[in-house]
Amino acid sequence: MAHGRGHGWRVRDLSPAIDSILPEPPKSTGRKLFIGNLDFGTTPDELREHFDAFGRVTDVQTRRDRNHLHSIAFLTFASEEAAKFALAAKAHVLDGRELTVAWARDGS
Repeated sequence: MAHGRGHGWRVRDLSPAIDSILPEPPKSTGRKLFIGNLDFGTTPDELREHFDAFGRVTDVQTRRDRNHLHSIAFLTFASEEAAKFALAAKAHVLDGRELTVAWARDGS
């Protein structure tokens, strides 16, 4: 018995049905930013001081990598507006390094 062509098979688009059961994407982007390309010597206090200019920073978490002499950090702001303001700023330079600033992913 042959399978496939010639048997009246049709492909049906189930996208609308799937869309109806998926959760809505979040409307809020959050208050937490990822900060990359930090100098190994940059302290959490220096980081907080730099970003406090955009709004109150409520939490600073740093992770260091001695092998590459740089660090990353996660900053939480008191408000989403402050985080957006910091993200929208042109370039962040701290301890001679241009920082990478982006929204933190869930689970960070």
